[in-house]
Amino acid sequence: MWTIDLAPESDGPRGRLVLSPCPYCEEQFGSASLPIHVKRCRALYVPPTPEAAGPPKPPSKTIPSLQALCTQRILGNLHITCFNGLFTQPAHQASVIASLPETVLQQVFMHIVFEHQSRTKRFEKHQAKLRALKESCSALEATCSQVHGLRKEVDRLHRVCEARDAQHAATKLAVQELRAQVTRLTQDNAKLAKLTQQQHVQLQRKVLARPASQTKSQDKLHTKAVKASSAVAVAAAKPAPRRRGSSIPYPASLPERYAREVANGAT
Repeated sequence: MWTIDLAPESDGPRGRLVLSPCPYCEEQFGSASLPIHVKRCRALYVPPTPEAAGPPKPPSKTIPSLQALCTQRILGNLHITCFNGLFTQPAHQASVIASLPETVLQQVFMHIVFEHQSRTKRFEKHQAKLRALKESCSALEATCSQVHGLRKEVDRLHRVCEARDAQHAATKLAVQELRAQVTRLTQDNAKLAKLTQQQHVQLQRKVLARPASQTKSQDKLHTKAVKASSAVAVAAAKPAPRRRGSSIPYPASLPERYAREVANGAT
């Protein structure tokens, strides 16, 4: 679309047409239609790709200003220049801080606040760890006291076991001695049983070898002798009769010799 710049009639005669080239397609357009065409042409324009792309250019390095370098230096050594120096040279550091620009002071204050917050968080974490360690220490102390009590009980049981072992050893020796004694007594009993059996066999042989009449008479004599010995034993075991209310027995119930002595003593 062609446009013609026409000057007002009061300015004088008409002027010539002024055309301007498009930066993309390099066509000529009037001043009124050029912006519209440029907008459309920019949307449709595809930049040409170079055939051989050259090496990538390194990004341009910006040179910081002197104030930025000073600020970076101060903030990098903030602990040395400000915090540590406040304790060693407070007057000098006060003048240094007063001479700093406002941006540096803002960074310093922000750093101080951040450091305070981080230190507070670390302090709270350390306090929580300390509480946990105290609780674990108290639990370990209780466990240690229990272990000491169990150790004492183990020592006591060990001493009891040693005493029981000594008693067991002594009992074992006594049992061995008793077993040896039982063995000897068993052997002696076997020997006596053998001798008794031999004597019984010999007596049976003697009884079978002598006549019957002699055997009966000897049996009667033996029976009488046994009865007499039993009567004597009973008399010796039974006390003599005594008078009522007296400790002296009857003389008639005593042998002749004792009866005479009792009678003489009574007279």
